[in-house]
Amino acid sequence: MVKRAQKRFYVLRRMRRAHLPPPILKTFYRSTIKNILTSCLCEVWRLQRLRLGEHEESVTSTLFYGNAQVLSKVVTVILQPNWPKIFRGETITLRCEIQGGGGTQWTYEWKQDELNKPPTSREYRINGATESDSGGYRCRGRGNYYLTEWSDTIRLTVSANQPQASLTVNNRVIPAGGSVTLTCSVEPSAGWRFYWFRGGSEFSTAQTVTSGTSSTSVSVSEGGIYHCRGGRGDQEFFTADSDAVTIEETVSSKATVILQPNWPQIFREEIITLRFPPGNSG
Repeated sequence: MVKRAQKRFYVLRRMRRAHLPPPILKTFYRSTIKNILTSCLCEVWRLQRLRLGEHEESVTSTLFYGNAQVLSKVVTVILQPNWPKIFRGETITLRCEIQGGGGTQWTYEWKQDELNKPPTSREYRINGATESDSGGYRCRGRGNYYLTEWSDTIRLTVSANQPQASLTVNNRVIPAGGSVTLTCSVEPSAGWRFYWFRGGSEFSTAQTVTSGTSSTSVSVSEGGIYHCRGGRGDQEFFTADSDAVTIEETVSSKATVILQPNWPQIFREEIITLRFPPGNSG
């Protein structure tokens, strides 16, 4: 450590003899003093750890980069929501977790492949994701004199294609007094809520049957044209609507006949009339 300090000051003396501008000498002098003081602090820390009974291998395995001590803490990047596939326009959050780092005031650095992010907060939020956000993400924490190692890389893939909901039905004809089951699905299936609609055209607005349910199926007892869509996330991202499905409703066709006069017994050559009441067809 003493030899390192002597070497630094030797360089400073040579710079003064070269009549370099005072601002340059002042900057070099400050950085030299700071580096020497940091080295002293690190050496004191190392001796203190040894004095407390830690093994030499454990203490000397700690690395030093510049003025920061690199700690061997486990750092993890967590994707929220943790969906296997992200679509263009969705909002996602990457969170940097430092195991056992609760007692330190950390700032965070993010790296996306070769693109360095400036120090920022624990969470890195991506609003309206695009294909350019695809790639590997990792992070690390920085304290006053501490620096963690980089986390393992988590890979993020953003798809440019908007997903489309798919609507299936167990029966396209509703039996009299009964119902049919409609099923809505989206691939991949993680995190979706479902919205069901009946009717709707360029001249009218579709009627909402159910809204934002986690169930993939709904029972309907009324005929009409149905479609569905999926949505997910706090800032909800919607799929394209499914293809429409037409459901027909069975109507009772039992007819009624009225006898006039309504006598219990009819005799030969009497005149009677049979007719359908209004609203019946025969």
